This record gives sequence, structure tokens and C-alpha cells, in this order.
Amino acid sequence: MPRDPRRRDLLALTLACAGCEAVVRPPGPQAAVGVAEPEDETGQDRDGQALRRLRDDVVAALRRRGIDAAPGTAERPPLVLRLKVIQWNGPDLAPPAMHDGPLAIASLHERGWRRTRLAVVSHAPRDVATDRFAEAIADAVAPGILERGAPPAGSADITATGRRVRHLGDGVFLVGEDRVDLRAIAHSHDTIEDPDVPAATDVTLPDPAPGQDEATITLYQIDPPLTGLPSRQPGIDRSIDFRDPANLVKSTYANIVSVVRTEDPRPVPVASHPVGHFLVKVEVPGYPTILTGMTTIQRSDAELLNLTIGRELGIGGVLLTPQPGRLNTAAEVARELALRQRRLRVVDGLYFRPVRGRNTGPEHLLENGNVVFARVRVPLRNGTDALAHFVELIARGGHNRFGSLLNRTFKGTGSGCAAFAMSWLQASGVIPFVTEPPPGPPPTEPEALGPLEFWRASHSRVRIPWEHVGCDERVGAARAMAARYTLYDLLLHGERSSFVGAATEGLVDRIRSRFGLIGTTIFEAGIQTPLRGVAVLVYRRDPLDRGGYSWEGDGIDLSFWENARFSAWIRGLWQSGPRHPQVRLAREGRFLGVEINATGAPRQQEPFFAAVDRREEALRADRPRAETCEAAFAQGLE
Repeated sequence: MPRDPRRRDLLALTLACAGCEAVVRPPGPQAAVGVAEPEDETGQDRDGQALRRLRDDVVAALRRRGIDAAPGTAERPPLVLRLKVIQWNGPDLAPPAMHDGPLAIASLHERGWRRTRLAVVSHAPRDVATDRFAEAIADAVAPGILERGAPPAGSADITATGRRVRHLGDGVFLVGEDRVDLRAIAHSHDTIEDPDVPAATDVTLPDPAPGQDEATITLYQIDPPLTGLPSRQPGIDRSIDFRDPANLVKSTYANIVSVVRTEDPRPVPVASHPVGHFLVKVEVPGYPTILTGMTTIQRSDAELLNLTIGRELGIGGVLLTPQPGRLNTAAEVARELALRQRRLRVVDGLYFRPVRGRNTGPEHLLENGNVVFARVRVPLRNGTDALAHFVELIARGGHNRFGSLLNRTFKGTGSGCAAFAMSWLQASGVIPFVTEPPPGPPPTEPEALGPLEFWRASHSRVRIPWEHVGCDERVGAARAMAARYTLYDLLLHGERSSFVGAATEGLVDRIRSRFGLIGTTIFEAGIQTPLRGVAVLVYRRDPLDRGGYSWEGDGIDLSFWENARFSAWIRGLWQSGPRHPQVRLAREGRFLGVEINATGAPRQQEPFFAAVDRREEALRADRPRAETCEAAFAQGLE
């Protein structure tokens, strides 16, 4: 795809002239819609008749709403509605899962364009007839096809510590004079170059937030595939291992090559999240329920492979370089959490051994979805403070950048999934600071932490030695500067020849051929070339394995929110029990969690985006680019 803006514009014009849809073409109120036959992700034997009946009922429901809909896509309609049925009923767990009953993901696509226009969640109560399920789907989809009416007259002022924020109704906000619609969030990425970013991102659920006087913020942590599974190193969990740079890379690699699927008659692949992933559900009475997270876009993978790894920026380059990002849609989050309410099978990719087409290596069944959660109850006004922070983040464009360990929402530099999740608790006053906490040791009794202290169980610190840090123009450096050690040095440090052989002989290729798609790994450059062994040696800068592979030495000190520590804290509470009266164990279907009563939390008083304004002023000063990585990160503008 051309990166030159003029060439992209020319390509867009060529596509439009060749009969594709116009680059910007808002549909009319009677836009023709073709409804494709639904895709079945229930994991059960496919019932084609039931799927076609659902499609026909959806067509009828759309027509009742004045939408010119028809079954099938053979006539090449301007809009195509695709349905993905996650479950017809169930999962019938006690306590119930987030969605118990029929659940589908509906997405709209414009003819001639690869990207999704809009994706929404469709949910109905248990045991309803197909036509009722179809009505719920039509209710969710219709606003994305028809012109949305103006929000109700009047507005609610929910200004917190930043710009003035008013809720106009129906999830539409004014941040100063900037309009933010939570059902149709726009990102700044190129519409041609980044087709995986929806034209409009809907982060809301159709169900209204319950309650009157309290808001609820729920953080879900999806653990890496191998978390808690048997380890060949006693006492060392197979999640992400921060003991030293080499073990960090090795544990990431082991989780990258491990496959997760539902344990169904027709298994459904599930995203593996090799370093874990935070998701957030926010329920503020009077406002739409939000379900989202912070993630990367597909172009980030190419940047990671071609720039961060290709330029040999080392583990520091991976951890400290931001990437293009976006918000998770509520649809993709609801789908994944529903799939994880089933039994899962994990294939341990590190020890994968195919014999006559079958894996002879270890496979494991998971009963808890590899998900933990913390459900935090806060005063209603604290909840609207957090909501104001979120919509101001969008108005400022902070949702377009997936941050490194250095980046935070309050800095205006983007954020990773953990920092994004924790920012909701910071804005709501549950975490009593916006910037960074004072240095201190980790808690000695994490099970005794209360509603305004539990954050300490997830906060971590690390020093990355400069010899492991490379950098480039993305963090303010004058040019690309390689680290002393590459990721291949770290992956193969101290390993036996058997592991090196497995890694360099295309382990990922064999797993992919057996189980289908697997996420692109950060080691494929070199490892999966025709001359794999030779290529790996070329990519090593320490082929004799004599270097320093620890966090010791002169370097950059970081504080960050660690997914694995958050998960370990909750799992530890389930083993020993919480000792604070305002923290109690909770379940959501198969997921283990805690409920925290933080209704006594004070409102956040610290201006949330003050650092953004200072950074923007520094950027306007047009400083010269740094000649060393140390100087680049010292600027604090990354």
C-alpha cells in the first residue's frame, strides 16, 4: 500500500472511478442492504436451516424499520450486513456470564471497501424465538444505516478536572466544541492504508447501565495462554517472566507459539494475547454501558517487524516504542469474553511435536477462560469524572496511539492496554494519583489491601540497561540506533541445542500448518527464512553468548502497570481469601474475580491532562533531535 499521500489519493480516485463506492459516501435513509448468511461460531454442528431462518427474520425486521433489505449479496448491494452467531443460548452458568442467551456480532460493510463500517453487539434474553433475536439485531444495526436523530434537547454537564464536558444524550458528548459519539468514534488512521480500523468504532453495549447512585468500573485481565500451567522450572510461572530480559523474551515467545481454541465439536480459535490484555467495562447510570480496551492496529505488526526488530532496537525498542493504536469495539470484546466462557484447549507450542499429523506435545484444558476481573463500585459522580476523562482523551486524539511502558493517557502520548485500564480508576479517584506514585517496596501482604490501596499489587518497576535499548525517529532520535543485543540474542541465550534447533527450524510454520492461523511472531524475520539457522546467527550480535543479560547496570528506570501482577493478586486472593472487609471474592460465569467497594473514594482533584498541555508546548519549541537514545528518552516527549 503506498505511503505517499499523493499516491494514496490517486489510488482512491482510481478505485472510485472504477466503480467502487465513493471515498466518502454517507448512505441515504433507504440504502439497500444485503444480509449475508450468518457465520456460526457456536462451536456446535452447523444448523444451516436455523441460520437462514435468522437471516430472513433479520431482513423482515429491517424492512419494518424502513430499510430496503434483502437476503444474500449476489446483487452487490451498497451495504452488506454480516452476522456472526456466537451462541444461540447459554452459556447457562451460575453466576451468569455477561451475556447469557442469544448473542451475535453484526457488522456493516460498504461495497468495494475492505474495512468494516460499523460493528455492534446484539443480545437477547434466554430462550427467545428466532424472530425476537432478529428484532434485537435490527435494533442494534438500524442506527448505523439510517440517519440518527438529533440527541434529546438539553445536556448534562459532567466536567471534571479538564475541559468542559457535556452529555447531549444517546452517548454523544461535547468536549469544549469537539463532538464525541461513543457509538461512532473516529480514528485518525488512513482509510486505505489501515482497512482493519472500522470507519466508526462503537464502544457501547445495547443494555443500559443499571443502578442509580453508584457506577461500576470492571477491569478484565486476559492472561497469556500458558499462565498457571505446569512448568519445568519449579516455582516459575509460565506467564510473562520479568526476571531478566532474556526470560522476558523467552516467555513471550513461548506464549506466542501456543494456540488457544474452544473445546467444542467445531473448535473456534481464540485470540491468545501472549503478553496479556486488559479490557474495561464501565456502567454509569444514565449513560451507555462501555465495553472496550486499547489495542494496536495491523500496521503496528509491520512496524514492529520492519522497524523495531529490523533495525535491531532490542527489547528496549519493543518496550519503549509506541505504535499506531485504536480502541477495541464493544463487539470484539463481547465476542472474546463469550468464547472464553467455554472450556478452552491450549496447545503448548514451545514443546509442540508433530508425529503422523498429530501433536504429541502437551495440551491443557482450561476451565476459567484465563480471565480474572476486578469489579470496582464508585460514587456516581466519580463515575462521570472517569467518563469525562475518557471522552476528552478521544477529543485529544489519544486513542490513536498504543503506548509503550513509558506512555500514559495523562501525558497525551497514548497508552498500552494496562495503563488505559488503570486510567479509569485514576480518573475516578480510586487510584489517588494521576501521574506516578512515590517509589516504594511492593506490598508484603497483598491480601490485606483495601479499596484505595489495591493498585499497589499491580504497580511494578524495572530498569532497562542502555545496552538493551535501541531507538529511532519515533521517540525523537535523529536516526535509528541499534541496541547492543538483539531479540535473537535474548531468545537463544543459554539455551540447549534442542531448543535452538526447534526455534530455527520453523516451529511456527509447523504449528500453523496443524492448527491454522497463529499470530505473526516477533521472531519470524530470520527464523522463517530458507536459511533459518544461518539467518539467526546473522541476527545475533552476541553469537558466542558472552554478554550481559540482566536488568543491572546504567539504564532507564520505569514504573508501569504489570498485567501478570494484577492477575496474580486476584488468583492469590482466591487461594488465601481477602482480609479487607470491602474486598470480596466474585465470579462472572467461569471467570474468577473480586468486587471492591470504593464508594468512599474521594473525587480526583489532580488535573488529568495538564502534562499533555506541557508536552504540546515543548513540541512547539522545535527542539533538535537527539543523537543518543539516552538523550531521546530524557526529553520525555516520546
